Amino acid sequence: MATPVQPTTYGDAVQKYGDKRIQFDMYCQANPVNSTYKNGTAIMLDNRSGDARTIAVNGVHYVLGGYGWKILTLSSKVLPATWAVDCGSARNVSKILIQK
Repeated sequence: MATPVQPTTYGDAVQKYGDKRIQFDMYCQANPVNSTYKNGTAIMLDNRSGDARTIAVNGVHYVLGGYGWKILTLSSKVLPATWAVDCGSARNVSKILIQK
């Protein structure tokens, strides 16, 4: 699996991944709460808090600095797959459905 090229600025990332983005606010609440993507889709995890956050997607942890972001590719061998998203100690703040 190829890793997508990380955009160099936040503005570039929002422009490229605007409709494929999960934002986390200062209370670790996710927007959107439920999303559906095709297998192999690159999405943006977007921390809109000034505090660093640890975001877990299907049990894999990513550390996002204050107002930080990360691009990751969703890939599952078994489809459809539903992945839970955690933010810090908040569990299941979002769900991702991955389809063919």
